[in-house]
Amino acid sequence: MNCRSAQELLSSHYDRELPPDLDGEVRAHVESCLDCARKLAEFTQLSRLTVDLRDPAAPSGAWPGIESALDRGRWTIGGFAPRWPPHRSRLALAASLLVAASIALSAYWIWRSYDPHAVMAATFDDYLKEFAQYPDQAQQVLIARYDGRPVDLSRGAHDAESSPNTPEELPDDFRRQEVYELKMPCCTCTQTVYKNSSGKVLVLFEHSEKQPEWFGDRPRIEAYCHGKETSLVQLPQQLAATWKCGRRYLTVVGALNVEQVAELVAVLDARS
Repeated sequence: MNCRSAQELLSSHYDRELPPDLDGEVRAHVESCLDCARKLAEFTQLSRLTVDLRDPAAPSGAWPGIESALDRGRWTIGGFAPRWPPHRSRLALAASLLVAASIALSAYWIWRSYDPHAVMAATFDDYLKEFAQYPDQAQQVLIARYDGRPVDLSRGAHDAESSPNTPEELPDDFRRQEVYELKMPCCTCTQTVYKNSSGKVLVLFEHSEKQPEWFGDRPRIEAYCHGKETSLVQLPQQLAATWKCGRRYLTVVGALNVEQVAELVAVLDARS
């Protein structure tokens, strides 16, 4: 499948409207083509922002206040007080005020949708929804959104604030596959993707501040894992966990249980 064919199907792919065979072809192309992955991420983000926009409602009590002011005859337009029949005056001015209020509230929600941290929360929500079933495709969402660039650990040249805590191996036969730097609103974040022989994926983020907005309102608890205060977040059949390691925070996505989190905390803390 070429880029033109794939991009024509991105909308239907996002909406899960394609037959399984064709959907698989699009997914395979997106996972191997950074340009199409960026377009899918942009489409995904635009769809999310559109859903988040709400029809603004007039404040409670607005209509009685408008009627009272009109009855007092204190409304003017450009210094001129129109002598419309009362019912027309009420309707025209009330409609104008409600339209103005709607525009103002809509502008607020559009501004809110483009706030970098609000967009980051929406992006991670899309990433986490995809991760459980399609981790490779989920990865492209972050790479496209945050200018993900591979890190060459052998050369030691990267822009992160400190050397990344990315061992070659982790417990349960997880081996390092890829390391990226993500230019996020919060910081330059290092992301390492691990896979084991059974195809399971585990992702390790290293960042400068704790980022609870990554996980929205998903269920979470605070616990101690291997003696470290750890925030555990419930994902579909998986866990995410965040704890402080040295000067930075580590976040793991894709852990199977608390025992695995505790083991990861022990191994990664020992490296720091």
